Amino acid sequence: MNNFKLLAVGDITVDDFIELENVEISNGKLEIPWGRKIPFHKSTKIFGVGNVGNAAVSASRLGIKSGIITRVGDDDAGHSCLEVLKKDGVDVSNAEKQIGKSTNYHYVLTHKGERTILIRHENFTYENLSVPDGVEMLYISSIGESGESIHYDLTKEIEKHKNLTVVFQPGTFQIKFGKDKLKDIYKRTDIFICNVEESQLILNTKERDVKKLLSGIAALGPKITLITDGPNGAYMHEDGRFYFMPIYPDREDPKERTGCGDAFSTTFASYVLKGMSSVESLKRAPINSWSVVQYIGAQEGLLSEKRIDELLSEAPSDYDIKEI
Repeated sequence: MNNFKLLAVGDITVDDFIELENVEISNGKLEIPWGRKIPFHKSTKIFGVGNVGNAAVSASRLGIKSGIITRVGDDDAGHSCLEVLKKDGVDVSNAEKQIGKSTNYHYVLTHKGERTILIRHENFTYENLSVPDGVEMLYISSIGESGESIHYDLTKEIEKHKNLTVVFQPGTFQIKFGKDKLKDIYKRTDIFICNVEESQLILNTKERDVKKLLSGIAALGPKITLITDGPNGAYMHEDGRFYFMPIYPDREDPKERTGCGDAFSTTFASYVLKGMSSVESLKRAPINSWSVVQYIGAQEGLLSEKRIDELLSEAPSDYDIKEI
């Protein structure tokens, strides 16, 4: 019997934040003159991040014992990633260092709260994967392009653990694999979370009506479907009913948005795991997102349950869920 309740599965990374100066952003594009020297303010390395690293840390800070199945390189970066997770209370006994591989390393170009990420995913192998007895929630998220087969192994493991709550927050390559290849994961998902643009890619549509997007994802199998829409708030579908939740009101301008979606997703899932209703869980998820964007990186701003309760009590009266 393991000693954790939430198990996150997927790749982790190092995020190297480079705060740019004297650049222009026009029509959603970062304009950098080619062939010149570009000054930057500073760079900050953050280890053990990525969707599942953020999920495991977020759950741990909310008082849920969490573990992670992940792969890193047998290098200094991989060692640092696992050490950082351990310090945050995450069980890394199911993590593996793979010889000859390099730990994922991302460069995050940031400017005035926005960012563009340069990504590189190592081709890790996930062999002999198993879910330990005692796990109550399986949190599946970003896996590299070589990781398609892991989902078939996960499906077998999920079938062995009938009472397992399955959370699916698809990453870039999981969306590229397509809903047909991952249909068994979608069918068995209890909580599904993505943003508007990701839902359009999954459903291969240009539809912007969020209720139609929610219904489209729900038709694939998830019991609870959530779609986030950045500063416009978040939407949920459950048992044929639709809900809207606004963002937690900003007290100051966001500093950097990496990890905002991960904080939302894991906070919602964590409170459901604690036994809270989906509606009450949805009220708390945006609070952690709001906190994360006040810091550089995806984990420094992750809150405790006590702090989330305090901020919820301080929220204005219009910060509330609405059925739509």
